[in-house]
Amino acid sequence: MSLWEKEQSEQTLHTREPKSLGDRFSRYARLAGLFVLATAAVWLFPRQGLFCSLSPGADSLTVPGIVKAAPRGLPLPQATVYSDRDLAVTDDGGSFRIAARRGSFLTVEAPGFEPAQCMVRNDAPLILLLFPEKVPPSEGAAQ
Repeated sequence: MSLWEKEQSEQTLHTREPKSLGDRFSRYARLAGLFVLATAAVWLFPRQGLFCSLSPGADSLTVPGIVKAAPRGLPLPQATVYSDRDLAVTDDGGSFRIAARRGSFLTVEAPGFEPAQCMVRNDAPLILLLFPEKVPPSEGAAQ
């Protein structure tokens, strides 16, 4: 057997036989199914798009911070801090830890104070200062 004949016999062993019509159909059916799923994902999740991170906490951060009351900067206990993912209440020292996505906003509220918002850029500790609510002058005081 010559070298050429040996190569030809090896090539015929490794060649694929033509697929049947059923095999071709199932391949196209799978591709069509993937297309339908991708189209549905785009319509159902327009903000996130088709391609998104597969790791669940890729942009999730744990942000520590302290809420203080203006003008003196005293710690503000029992203030509510919330993000797009979590809710926290400050302790007696005004401290909190909250889960949030990078680029989302934290909202801080406390009775008697104006609410405040802060964008989450990284997991560095935050110091949030709340100002007292502005009380409109009463009608009786004007006379």
